[in-house]
Amino acid sequence: MTQVSEATERSARAPSATSRARSRRRGLGVLALLAVVVLAATMPLWGLESYTLSVAYTVVFYAAVAQAWNLMSGFTGYISFAHGALVGIGSYAGVLAMNAGSGLVVAILAGAVTAVVSSLLIGLPSLRLHGIAFAFATIFFQAALLIAVQKAVPLTGGSQGLTAKDIVPLETLFIAMVVVAGTATLLVHLLRRSRLGLRLLSIREDETAARTIGIGTVRLKLGAFALSAMFAGAAGAVHAFFLATIFPQNVFTLQSSVEPLVLTLIGGTASAIGPVVMAAIYGISQEVLQQLGSELHLAMLGVVLVLAVLFARNGLAGLVTTWRDRRRKGRADD
Repeated sequence: MTQVSEATERSARAPSATSRARSRRRGLGVLALLAVVVLAATMPLWGLESYTLSVAYTVVFYAAVAQAWNLMSGFTGYISFAHGALVGIGSYAGVLAMNAGSGLVVAILAGAVTAVVSSLLIGLPSLRLHGIAFAFATIFFQAALLIAVQKAVPLTGGSQGLTAKDIVPLETLFIAMVVVAGTATLLVHLLRRSRLGLRLLSIREDETAARTIGIGTVRLKLGAFALSAMFAGAAGAVHAFFLATIFPQNVFTLQSSVEPLVLTLIGGTASAIGPVVMAAIYGISQEVLQQLGSELHLAMLGVVLVLAVLFARNGLAGLVTTWRDRRRKGRADD
C-alpha cells in the first residue's frame, strides 16, 4: 500500500512540476522579449546616423505590420488582404488628428481606433465567409477604400495627398514604432501559450470541429481581427509622420497587404520571433537592392515564399522547432 501511495503521490506531483517548468519558461520568454524591446528603444541614443536609424525604423515597421497580420490570420488561418488598407486608415486618421491640434500619442490612438472600427465594419459580414471568399472580400474592401479616399478631397486631399503639418523627429517615431511592434510581438507570444490562443488555433485546424465543441468561432475571429487592426492602425499612424505626406495610390496598394502576409507565412504563423526575423531580412535586403538601383526585392520575396511553401510549410519557426526536436530526440536516444 505504501508503494502504491508513493507512486500516486509522484504522479500527482509530476503535472505540477511540468506546469511550473512551463510557467518558468513562459516568464523567461516574456522577460527576454521585454529586454529586446527596451534595448531596441535605446537605439536613438547610440549616436547612429539618420540613414542607419531610418533603415532600422523600416525593419521595425515591417515587424509591426507582420505581427498585426499574425494576430488574426496567423492564428485563425483566415488570409486577409485588408491589412494594407487598415494601415492606410491609421495613417490618415493619425495625420488628421495631429493636424487638428492633437499630440502624437492621441494621433496614434486615433489611428488604432479608426482601424478597429473599420475592421468591425468589414469583419461582421465577411468573417462568416471561408477561404478564398473571405480573401476576396478583404481585397474588395481595400479597393473600395482607395476610391473613397480619392473622392473625399476636402478631407483627405484626394490624389494630391495629405501632408502632416507638424514634423516629428525620427528618433521619436522609431521609439513609438518599437513600442507598437514590441507590444504586438509580446501578445503573439502570450497568445500562443494561452487558452484563448489554442481556441483560435483550433479554428485554423478545423473550424467545424471547433464549433461542434462549443467554441464561438465568429466572435473569436471578430475579436482577433479587431485586435489585429488596432496594431495595424497604430503602426500606420506612426508611419504617416515618417512619410510626411501620404498618397492613397501609394498607401492602399496590394503590395502593402501582401508584404505582412508573406513575411508571416515565411517567418512562421503564430510565431513571435519568425516574422520579426523575416522583417529584418526583407527590410535590409530591400534597402540594399534599392541602393543598387534594383526593384528585385519583391521578386526575391516571391521566390522565398515559393521555397518556404515547398520545403518549410511552417516557416522559419517550424524549421527551428523541427531541428530542436530532432536534437532532443538524438540526445534521448544516446
